[in-house]
Amino acid sequence: MGPDSKFWLPPDDYVAVTSLELATVEQPFSVKVGDVKDVKVTLDAGVLVMSAPGAYSIEVLSSKKDIQGNRKALGLNYGDTWQQTIPAGDYVVLRHMSDQGHDKEMPVTVKAGERSEITVQP
Repeated sequence: MGPDSKFWLPPDDYVAVTSLELATVEQPFSVKVGDVKDVKVTLDAGVLVMSAPGAYSIEVLSSKKDIQGNRKALGLNYGDTWQQTIPAGDYVVLRHMSDQGHDKEMPVTVKAGERSEITVQP
């Protein structure tokens, strides 16, 4: 569905779920009898461009670790370049190198409405 999607809904409370690549936002709204509702959703996201020369994959993780010391994986791409729309915030980009047997990570901050570029060197 696109940005100009229209729905005929009975009166009730709803949640519009909008997503673009790694960014997802939920926007609650209500419909009343005879109401025409234009639901605006702010994605609060930016574009993250990642490069990891020689990597077999690139992974995006949350910057904070949970109580077990693990980071939440947000996405993985096979190859040494990747571009994604992602919510504004702090992340860790992880480069996986099969032939070298070790990974390397690098922190990155994504700002809403901006493009962030990162290169994780071997």
